[in-house]
Amino acid sequence: MKDRGYRLNHARSEDGIHWEREFGKTVLPLSEEGYDTKNNWYPCVIEIADELWMFHVGNAFGATGIGLATMKKSALR
Repeated sequence: MKDRGYRLNHARSEDGIHWEREFGKTVLPLSEEGYDTKNNWYPCVIEIADELWMFHVGNAFGATGIGLATMKKSALR
């Protein structure tokens, strides 16, 4: 079942209206164990100072936990 479920993937837009998906470019891989072994979905990204914080839910619509991933904005390409 590891190959099934929801994943957070990447998309780009020059204008915020027209988007191009980059299939197979997973933003956040599934964990081997824990709350997000089958799914990670419903992301919410906020800007905090020089970082981006992304909250997301795991298996069972978040019943097993909520995750937080962070990155420096300077790491964006």
